[in-house]
Amino acid sequence: MPGVAVLTHIDLMVGVDAHDEVAPTGSPAPAAPHAVTGLLCSPPWGAATGKANPTVWSTGGMVVSQGSDMGFFIPHVPLGPAGALAGLLATTSGSKSSFGAHRNRGRNGPLAAACLGATGLNLNCGGSTQPPALSGTVLALFQLTRQGFAWGDVIAGALHAAADTYVQHRIDASFNHGRGAAAVSHLRARALGALGWRAAWIGARLPPRVGAASRLARELVAGTMAGLRDNRFIQHLPMFLGSTSVGTPLGYSPSVAVTSRLENAADQADEALQRSIDRMFEDPAVDEHPTQGAPCAR
Repeated sequence: MPGVAVLTHIDLMVGVDAHDEVAPTGSPAPAAPHAVTGLLCSPPWGAATGKANPTVWSTGGMVVSQGSDMGFFIPHVPLGPAGALAGLLATTSGSKSSFGAHRNRGRNGPLAAACLGATGLNLNCGGSTQPPALSGTVLALFQLTRQGFAWGDVIAGALHAAADTYVQHRIDASFNHGRGAAAVSHLRARALGALGWRAAWIGARLPPRVGAASRLARELVAGTMAGLRDNRFIQHLPMFLGSTSVGTPLGYSPSVAVTSRLENAADQADEALQRSIDRMFEDPAVDEHPTQGAPCAR
């Protein structure tokens, strides 16, 4: 396959993610689109979840490894009136570089690759009803360094992204209607008790004159309270806390978490799969050793 660009810490990710939201009127808005953007591994992005290689630089950027995650604080800008949860979506965000070239390695593993040549696809965060998707486009348009990208890299990266999508979606769904739903309900009740009177206090002190700003402020307060009642607002807190115990494939997950340990095992499986597929397609970049030496000249 032709060479593809390496990905560095200053490359820009842009995309449109779908998240469950709450409209200003207080009604649920499923799969509301949000514009997202940020740099792959420039603080605050990637500060705790990135896989940068400080000694490997290319075209003015520090090369990142496969599996690098932007993590916290990816801005989510709603592309419609439903946006009461945009702030919380940003604090629990994630965007992972799932594709890499296993023949080129840095300290943190295979170098991340722009799987489409000059652009890459990142696996972006989802929610309890929308699974993560390869909706983040990484722009490496000015990257001068190219690296080999074999069919093994393509297939292994796609399978890894699919596995991350499944695990992340199951964890998210468990907090909506699975075993974690009880914890969500408990935290929701506590949050309503602590925040309900504050919302009422704010609403009572908004200007009585009916104007666009006053009306929008009242609708946002009503939307936030509606989100608390139907779990959409407070469910992000136990989802974040849950990552500290079982871990999640996207976003922050401590190294001691179960999912983080499984991630390391998955990386090793990816390596073996990539090499096997390369041999299947007889990739000339893979060394082949004859079973016996050439006959000696007499």
